[in-house]
Amino acid sequence: MDAHLHFTHAGGKRLHLGLSGSVAAYKGIDLVRRWVELGLEVGVTLTQAAERFVTPYSLKVLGANPVISNMFDPDMPYAHLF
Repeated sequence: MDAHLHFTHAGGKRLHLGLSGSVAAYKGIDLVRRWVELGLEVGVTLTQAAERFVTPYSLKVLGANPVISNMFDPDMPYAHLF
């Protein structure tokens, strides 16, 4: 991993990434993969526009938990608190 992306004290920490609708959302997939490899717990919130570039499933497969794409999902009533 690139030296500037190596966090020596990252293990066990929690991080939440917000992705909005632009082609840069693809970079979010790589960031999630790298952060999970470092031992971070990563959650992701996607806007509707971001879902045109990346899918929630691709982020879940990489280990992101939770992946929130609907802030008012009845199955996740407290999604706004993550």
